[in-house]
Parts: sequence; C-alpha cells; structure tokens
Amino acid sequence: MNAQLVSGKLWVGVLFIVAGVLIFLDQLHLISFWQLFSTWWPLLLLGIGLTKLIARSGSPAVAILLLALGAILQLQRLRLLDIDLLSLILPLALIFGGAAILLSKAKQTATISTDRLNHFAVLGGSMHRVSSSNFQGGSVTAVMGGVELDLRDAVLLSSATLEVTAVMGGVEVRVPNHWQVEVSGTPVLGGIENRVITDSNLPDAPILHVNATAVLGGVEIHT
Repeated sequence: MNAQLVSGKLWVGVLFIVAGVLIFLDQLHLISFWQLFSTWWPLLLLGIGLTKLIARSGSPAVAILLLALGAILQLQRLRLLDIDLLSLILPLALIFGGAAILLSKAKQTATISTDRLNHFAVLGGSMHRVSSSNFQGGSVTAVMGGVELDLRDAVLLSSATLEVTAVMGGVEVRVPNHWQVEVSGTPVLGGIENRVITDSNLPDAPILHVNATAVLGGVEIHT
C-alpha cells in the first residue's frame, strides 16, 4: 500500500501500540511507565506543535506556543531549567494572544486539485473542497480536531479508497449523489455513519471505499 495513503493512520496506530506496550511492561514490573511518563510527557506537546507546523494545520501561533511550552516543561522535568512557570503565564498569554490575532484568518474552504489526499489535522479544524479530475483517494486524519472534506466537485472514474481516522475529533465527508459509498471501519467509543443513498438506477456508478477508524470521535459520510 502507498505509504502516503496511511501516514496519518499509521502514526496514530503506532502511538497507541507503543503506549500499550509500555503499560504492559509496567504491569510486569519491568519498567516504571508512570515515572517515565512524568519525566517525558512534555515531548507530546513538542510533537504536536511540530506536526502542526509541518502539516500547516491551524494557526502557526498555536503550534509555536505548544513548542515553547513543551520545551520549557521538558527542561523543567529534566531539572535543567529552574523557573516558575506560573510567573510566565501572563506574558506568554499576551505574546501568543497577540500573535494569534495577527496571524489568524477567517475560516475558509481551501480548494485543492490534487488526485490523492494526505491531510493531517491536530488540535485544529480545516475545510477542503477537492476539484480533482481523477480522484484516487488518500488519507484524512483528525486528532483532537475536525476536518470537513467536500468531494462534490471531484471526478471519480472508477473506484478509490479513502482512509479516514478520527481520534477525539471528527471527520465529515461530502460526496456527489451519483457515487456509491462502501464503508468499513472500527469504532472504539466512537461512531461511523454512512448516510449516502445511491440511486439504484445507476448500476455503473463509481465506488468510493471508505476505511474508517473512530476512537472517541466520529466519521460521517453524506451527500
């Protein structure tokens, strides 16, 4: 399978597996998971901030704030920085609040013409309208955020597969009313809903296969 197709889903799956293995080893008294976590948890903030910058998901000010906060907290946990974080809250809030105002944009739908999607949203939301003349599927992942994907202007020649992953977030996909949609998925304390009703008089309609994973989140497909 194309690596680009599963990139977002792959990282989410790997994160869950690593966490599960570490907790399992902790239960066997081979490591102290919570001691490790209490020391290194700020790396999660650094990872999310870096991902948001690379994927250009949401406001850059939020990504920079997460990176700065993660770096300060990590240095504190390693006892390399002796500083009262509470005293920095007000100036940091003013600095990044001002940066967010300067860098913020009205929420707009971005039109993209790529044939294969690879979108990853973390702690933010995005709206995309796809106008591809040969849509070939791809990957859409939302982690603690939301993605609205509009495929009504896309052309599906035969069939395609779309990997959709929602972790503590939501993904909404809109398709043309002449497409057939086949959904398979794994909801874990979440929901997957296919509301597409295809006209039975269109036996040769193109087929979109949706492989959905919803963990404490939701995936919805409709016209």
